Amino acid sequence: MRKGFTPTPKLLPKPENKQNPQQVGYCSQGTNADLVWGFTLLELLVSFAILALVVGVSAAFLRASGPSMTLRSASRDIASDLRHASELASSTQITHIVRFNIAASRYIIVRTGTPEVIVKESTLPSALAFSSSTIPNNSAQFNALGATPTPGIITLIHLNSATTTVDLRPSGYVRIQ
Repeated sequence: MRKGFTPTPKLLPKPENKQNPQQVGYCSQGTNADLVWGFTLLELLVSFAILALVVGVSAAFLRASGPSMTLRSASRDIASDLRHASELASSTQITHIVRFNIAASRYIIVRTGTPEVIVKESTLPSALAFSSSTIPNNSAQFNALGATPTPGIITLIHLNSATTTVDLRPSGYVRIQ
C-alpha cells in the first residue's frame, strides 16, 4: 500500500430525485433494499415455452409407448400367476390348475379337491386379448412337485396387433418371449 493511503468504501452518489431512489446503480450504505430484483415478461414467456415443449414431447412418448407397456404388464402378470400356482402346488402338495378362458380374456387359479377352491381370478385389460393357446384344454395343471404335464404357449395380442407369448415348460418354468 502507498504511504498515506487508506481505502474507503465507495458509495454511488445519491439520486437527485429523492422521491424515486430506484435508479440504476444506486445502493444505500450496507443494504440492498433499494435494488430491484425480478424476471422480465420475456424471460417468463421463454421459460413457459420451453416447459410446454418438454411436456408435449414427453406426453407424445408416453402415448406411443402405452400399448407396449400394457402388453408387457399383462404378460408379466400371467407369468407371475403361473409361477404362483406352481409354488402353491409345491408348498401345499395339492394340485393347482390355471384355467384360461380365451373367449372372455380371463383366467383363474383353482386349488383342486372337493370342493375346488378359486384362489385368484384375473381379467385382461380391455385393449388385450388371448390370441391363442397351445396348452391342452386351456388348463395348466401343476402337480405337487410344481411341474406341469400340460406345457404350452399362451399368446397375448393388443388392439394394435402387437403380440407377446408366455411359454410354460414341463418343469414349471415360465418364460416371457
